[in-house]
Amino acid sequence: MPVPHLPHTRSAARLTLAGWLIAAVSCASLPPVPGAGGPRWLHLEAAHSVLLTNESESAAQASSARIELHHHALCQVALRCDAGPRQKLRVIALHDAGHFEQLYGTEASGAFSPELLYEPQLVLATGLSQAGTAQLSRALTGLVAQQMLGPLPPWLLSGLASYYETAHFDAGGAFVVGDPVQRHVELLASQKRLSAEALLGRQPSAAGDALFAASAWLLVHHLQSERRADFAALLDSIGGGQTLAQAFHEAFPDLAPDLLDAHLDRYQRAGNYLTQSKRVELQPTAAAVQPLSDADVYSLRAEIAPAGTPARTAQLTAALQKDPNHVRASLLRAGDQVAAGVLAAHPESWLAWVHTAYTEPARACTPELRDHLQAIAPDNAHTLSLAATCAQQAGQTARALELSKRAFSANPLSARITLAHARVLQAAGACAELASLQENAFGLDPASPERAALTKLGECTSPSHKAP
Repeated sequence: MPVPHLPHTRSAARLTLAGWLIAAVSCASLPPVPGAGGPRWLHLEAAHSVLLTNESESAAQASSARIELHHHALCQVALRCDAGPRQKLRVIALHDAGHFEQLYGTEASGAFSPELLYEPQLVLATGLSQAGTAQLSRALTGLVAQQMLGPLPPWLLSGLASYYETAHFDAGGAFVVGDPVQRHVELLASQKRLSAEALLGRQPSAAGDALFAASAWLLVHHLQSERRADFAALLDSIGGGQTLAQAFHEAFPDLAPDLLDAHLDRYQRAGNYLTQSKRVELQPTAAAVQPLSDADVYSLRAEIAPAGTPARTAQLTAALQKDPNHVRASLLRAGDQVAAGVLAAHPESWLAWVHTAYTEPARACTPELRDHLQAIAPDNAHTLSLAATCAQQAGQTARALELSKRAFSANPLSARITLAHARVLQAAGACAELASLQENAFGLDPASPERAALTKLGECTSPSHKAP
């Protein structure tokens, strides 16, 4: 029997009672937390990822190494990655799918959030199983592609994510890409794909537009298989700042839309989806390991549960009973409101300082906040973005632009960073970059409120056209 959603109340006693009642009904079959005899949870931080899991430590280290190896392989095979500071992907890998179902429901086998508590987060219901690895590959591909290339048109972002979804290491250790995505193959067998002109020139109708995704996958697979060098040149040109139209024309001067459609029809009829492989070597260092407290585990469960659900409310209540100033639980409970007491309780938490800057904008550029964030998290994308905003307010346009570009490159999935970057671009008169951002930011969600906010920015005037 579903548990009814309880209305919000400011009464701590009422909320506590409601939380425990919900917990008793909806979370009765969840494993106990470590302090009550449940499995140990671990936090493992590596070079490009943060893994949270209830696996054994040896298994957790192996999973962390696999995530790092997958990231390295994508950088070797798919994209040219540099050594700049980048936002890490936070991965929650569960040992038992039932754990996920209790919190999230049975409609999905995982969940990705581009910005949950200021970081992208992926939840895998069955860890790095075959399905989990596919979800990991999609999330990593989307994140790394935008970090290296900037905002991408929806067809390219979707097509790349699908093409590398089936990437895996074979028995000999080679990284194999290009295996067909069965759901796309089956859909295209029953429905006519989108024309090349329609695909290249439109947004998907919704984030889950299956025909758009299948058509984008077919186009990228064709280009990767039959025009691989030209496709790599296309990505390099986009990464170098060229517009998509210019880059596409230079990479494929012979592919007018009607001719491209003929090639795609032939490629689909043949059904010979070429795979490619490359030996990738990496010896990742052991990840830094920390055990999670009971409050950490409750908070983690709240992050897995969808917003506004009884399961999230119950887990947040339990976390804050264990630790009234728990950083992540407090910020998750506060949302866009001030989380009183957290900053004083956790002065070395970058999350607490970033949240304070966003919820108390009058404090964002004070030396107390700006300098402390710089000291404890100098390469954090939010630190860089907030510093860019402060520089812009001080009239330091060139400095603001430099910092904002670094922030956006580090974490292009953050709505806050993207909108702040757009304002800096507008103030600097970087109109071409702003136009690309307005057109392609926020990926495959054309109805996102953040994209609407981008379109509402005022007119951009380049420095050469500004009045003397």
